[in-house]
Amino acid sequence: MDQFMKSLDMMRNGCLAKFPKVPIVDLDKFRGGELPTDITKDFKCYTRCVAQLGGVLTKKGEIGIQKSLSQMMIIVPKEMHENTGGAIRNCSEVQKDFKDSCDKTYAFTKCLLEYNPAGFIFP
Repeated sequence: MDQFMKSLDMMRNGCLAKFPKVPIVDLDKFRGGELPTDITKDFKCYTRCVAQLGGVLTKKGEIGIQKSLSQMMIIVPKEMHENTGGAIRNCSEVQKDFKDSCDKTYAFTKCLLEYNPAGFIFP
């Protein structure tokens, strides 16, 4: 779990450098399974950046479901695989309602949080 959290912190630092207007307090809330009160475009694009760094963003700017499931097996601790895999499968269709890549990745990430708030961890 320590290595997993270090990986999340590396992604956070990389994306926060690109989106410095995203308040750390909002990211801390989000990591803890709570949606921030003010969701900005920068916050949504931060989720896109994380998806890109995680290797799950497709050329169409969407979260790739198969890529996500594959990366999950490598990055996420084994004890989280069942819940995380279920969340990914459950949220696979939410992106189709959006055109903007940042909106797509945010909607997917929000769906993951809502699926299992207690098991949600995000950079």
